[in-house]
Amino acid sequence: MKKLMIALLAAGALINAVFYAAPFQGSPQPLARVFPSGALLYLEAKDFQAELHAWNTSDEQRRWLASAQYQSFQRSNLFLKLQQAWTGFTAAAGFLPDSALVASLAGGQSALGIYDIGNLEFLYVTHIPTARATETALWQSRAKYETRHAGNADFFVHIDSGRTVAFAATGDYLILGTREELVAGALRLLAGESLTPVAQEPWFADTTAAATAPGDLRLVTNLEALLKTPQYRSYWIQRNASEVGNYRAGIADLFRTGGEIRDDRIFLRKNAAPAVTGVPDDLL
Repeated sequence: MKKLMIALLAAGALINAVFYAAPFQGSPQPLARVFPSGALLYLEAKDFQAELHAWNTSDEQRRWLASAQYQSFQRSNLFLKLQQAWTGFTAAAGFLPDSALVASLAGGQSALGIYDIGNLEFLYVTHIPTARATETALWQSRAKYETRHAGNADFFVHIDSGRTVAFAATGDYLILGTREELVAGALRLLAGESLTPVAQEPWFADTTAAATAPGDLRLVTNLEALLKTPQYRSYWIQRNASEVGNYRAGIADLFRTGGEIRDDRIFLRKNAAPAVTGVPDDLL
């Protein structure tokens, strides 16, 4: 349980940072093209397996687990909600989703889309050899699931305790989601069916067009949609919704080279600001 919570914390840190970290990789077939529309956040990693290994073997992880901050976090409302979600996911999956499972599902280029923050509804897609995907506990448990079909592939669904687990493995893609229609949508997009993917939504297309090459980690945020969620209004620690409300979308790229970390960010205004000519005194 403790190891799983570490993995969840690693993902949660990215989500809670919203504008400060993130995942993505440049590719002839960007993963955003297989994510159905409607996401609030989109995170992509060039190599999720390598990032997870780096975190699990880092001094930072050991210091975090031994810190007073971590002990305080274990008593927080967020930690309790993650525990509840983990328990529900365990019942729906039919097996223990521990850190070993997380490692087995970590491929190279990988992406995570968050569609509902309160219910932790997500879609996860990773590039992983099909032979490796079929060795995971997830695939081995498929006999307990109901079989569905979408696009050109079968997928598997199980519902328990109000939670849904759905997954598929096809063409060296492993797809995992907490809503049946998200997994079905990804399979239909992979099959070339006419659906709107995240990649074509204005908040995503405009921010990625304005950014440079993706970093090792990329986060793209649908700020207009995020601001409407009760979770943002109630729990966003910066308490700056009125300022963020001036923007419709944002992107953050994290570059790691040697011992250096560089963070590049772009935020798109709802209404374009007029161009500044000269250098007025008040700007100075």
